[in-house]
Amino acid sequence: MTDFNVTSSSGEPAINPEFDEPVCPELERKRELQPLIEQIGAALVSEMTRHGINPRSAVPADVGYCELRTDPFDSSRSFYGEWHDANGKLLGNLTAHASGEFFAEYDVLLEHPTDGRWFVEAVTAWGRPGVVKTELRLLPAL
Repeated sequence: MTDFNVTSSSGEPAINPEFDEPVCPELERKRELQPLIEQIGAALVSEMTRHGINPRSAVPADVGYCELRTDPFDSSRSFYGEWHDANGKLLGNLTAHASGEFFAEYDVLLEHPTDGRWFVEAVTAWGRPGVVKTELRLLPAL
């Protein structure tokens, strides 16, 4: 069911100017977060490259599937988005909270290129707009 009482970040009704109708709240939030989504994607690629991991491809500049989720702690609405490959396979996800804090993870699934003791499961990013921290999530190699 569409929520027709959608408001933009300024408090005004969010209207799609092309069709003069309310915008889906998930897509409105995604549009607001687009610069942050791109910044996070670039940071994830940078972290992989820094460790000698050649990313199979750049993290997509945009998330595909997205929804708004209610945070069980404070009942605020958090944005959840997923990155998929061209075949629809899930590659990673991002959660951006109403507070501005976020967490993202993107699958790597490769042996560590310089340290055979480790397998790189994913690269993660967290922080808030303007402050992005990243690290590899490692598992002991078999």
